[in-house]
Amino acid sequence: MQRTSVAEARFPPLGATQTVDGVALHYVDHVPPGWEAGDPVLVFVHGASANLRDPVAAFRPALSARYRLIFVDRPGHGYSQRGRARRIAPPVRPR
Repeated sequence: MQRTSVAEARFPPLGATQTVDGVALHYVDHVPPGWEAGDPVLVFVHGASANLRDPVAAFRPALSARYRLIFVDRPGHGYSQRGRARRIAPPVRPR
């Protein structure tokens, strides 16, 4: 079994995928009970050498009861496809 297969078996995707501009992006969308449109949403984008599991582990336990939380694997990381773009950094960095 290849290393990738072992890792994927041990750490399967946590969420779903959505295709954006032809690239499948992996994400976790946690909606707490009672959340309504217009309530706060927190979006997490991991660092350069990580995947969405890091912010999920760090923030979901403390924030999941109060906020809708969206965690995204950047293109080429975790279970998101790389895509064809030479540069995968977003044109505008989140603050």
